[in-house]
Amino acid sequence: RDALMTVNSLVKRGKIELYFITNRHGYNAKTQTENWLYEHGVNFPTVLIVTDAKEKVPLIRNLSLDFFLDDRLETMNDLYTTAQTEGWLEGKHYFLQEMPYNKAGRVNGVRVVSSVREALEQVGLWKI
Repeated sequence: RDALMTVNSLVKRGKIELYFITNRHGYNAKTQTENWLYEHGVNFPTVLIVTDAKEKVPLIRNLSLDFFLDDRLETMNDLYTTAQTEGWLEGKHYFLQEMPYNKAGRVNGVRVVSSVREALEQVGLWKI
């Protein structure tokens, strides 16, 4: 709850832009996801739908996202490998949220956090 309140406050004050990038399918997936996020405390969520999880990295690159958090190991491994190879990892804050299913097979350098709060603390965005 505290992390959501902090993120909502940062968005409201124009300190950050917040995107949810998801690989959901089905009828009205974007609206359903936005409604779910709103019901769970996210004010004015912006949801971007990709048709394949591999499309997340090009989208992150094209949006020039400075901060990204995901629990999908393959996405984070691909993100780190691509950003390092192409030279745009410096100054970026990309985190894998640790889950029981993503402990093995991490690319060297992938930053792991236990929560959204921990990621926000690491980049100095917690309770600004």
